[in-house]
Amino acid sequence: MNPQRWAQVVLLPVLLGVVGCAAAPGRTATVDLPQPLDGVTYFTSAESSALHDAYEELVTRCMRDRGFAYRPTPLSSATRLRDINPYGLLSREEARIDGYRITSSLAGDAQARPRPAQAPTSTPGWDEALLGTEAHRVTVQLPEDHEMYYNSDGCTYQATAALYGDDWQRLYDTFQVLANRVVETVSQDAEFRGAQSVWSACMERAGQPARTFDEARGRIEGAFTRAAENRSDLMPVVRQELATAAADADCQDEVGMTAAVRAAQGRAQAAVLDTSRRGQLDQLRRLRAEVLRRVTASPGATPR
Repeated sequence: MNPQRWAQVVLLPVLLGVVGCAAAPGRTATVDLPQPLDGVTYFTSAESSALHDAYEELVTRCMRDRGFAYRPTPLSSATRLRDINPYGLLSREEARIDGYRITSSLAGDAQARPRPAQAPTSTPGWDEALLGTEAHRVTVQLPEDHEMYYNSDGCTYQATAALYGDDWQRLYDTFQVLANRVVETVSQDAEFRGAQSVWSACMERAGQPARTFDEARGRIEGAFTRAAENRSDLMPVVRQELATAAADADCQDEVGMTAAVRAAQGRAQAAVLDTSRRGQLDQLRRLRAEVLRRVTASPGATPR
């Protein structure tokens, strides 16, 4: 799935400063950890793959109907960020098996870069068929002065509307903005910051000093980047990642970080969800459940 392909405002999860992590192939993150807005903008690896494949099939069909060839693009690990807990929470099991999923994700991307979907520049009308034209541009205002736009005559928009429904993108992007706000608010919550401080002391005792969650992960990303640039063996980085993530998860469990996040999230959500937003949230939940029911009940089937 790629609901932002035709949106010009990219609204990825804040991740409290954590970037670059994605699920290892065939695995999904623990889903009972707190997720902003009950995880309405969250998809597991399996769900993302099924939705992405259905979307790409619809784009391919639309382009073919307009007389153009289109080669579906693989789902890169960068689009799997929703499979990472946005607060940096880890379960002990996933930490010991996958670490932070940094090396598995980045190494996989380096080995299998997505093929470009673009046709040769000599193909007149190809870009317009795929992305649409400004004459059919629609601008949507989002919370907190964000906005997105799409060209309603493009195959990217029409595939999204066929798969998810006409209201999906507006609702999804609205609640992605609000989910980001919830995560940012939690990161500044006094209870969260206090628990993170106790976690940091635990990490120091474990021999993996870090002041914040993103600092621990950032150290692994830095080690991976240096090893990749020098074409060095990645196994020491893998071992470092697993050791750091295991200590991280143990310390989170020891200090009750999940409970602290859940409480802070409840306070943050109460501040962003007014009565009108609750009705929209229910609508997005219904659309999400319906599209997942269709693509998971009949893999490979797409709307016609």
